[in-house]
Amino acid sequence: MLGDEVIQAAIVEKLKSLAPFGLVQSMEVRELSWQGDTFTYPNIRVDLESNEWVFDEQERCNLQYVTFSIYIFSEQRSSKECSQIKTLIINALVGMGFTSVTQQVKFSRLRMVDNVPAIREDANTWRSQVQFGSRISNP
Repeated sequence: MLGDEVIQAAIVEKLKSLAPFGLVQSMEVRELSWQGDTFTYPNIRVDLESNEWVFDEQERCNLQYVTFSIYIFSEQRSSKECSQIKTLIINALVGMGFTSVTQQVKFSRLRMVDNVPAIREDANTWRSQVQFGSRISNP
């Protein structure tokens, strides 16, 4: 079974690879519960929400099904920036499969499970969320 930390690292790696195309520019991409003392905005956080076995009837392959959320945080006065970044991520990832060579994880086509509009996290921060699901395996 592929571990949670491996899967999450593969997702973070993929999001960081979108930077050359202007999708996430120089934003921080980290796990949701990252503990640190410096934060830059806007930023992107990844939360692995489930990691389960998927068995086929012939038991010929070991597949797993994962769901994960990508959170976008912004400190702008309006929710516009937060929503724009989320839309760019959705357009880049929905329906796309990818393989993380460094983490040895293959993701089948990503399916959007939920799309949460930007809401106030606190007095200064907007938060938006998109949830994806995918089958994964070793390449």
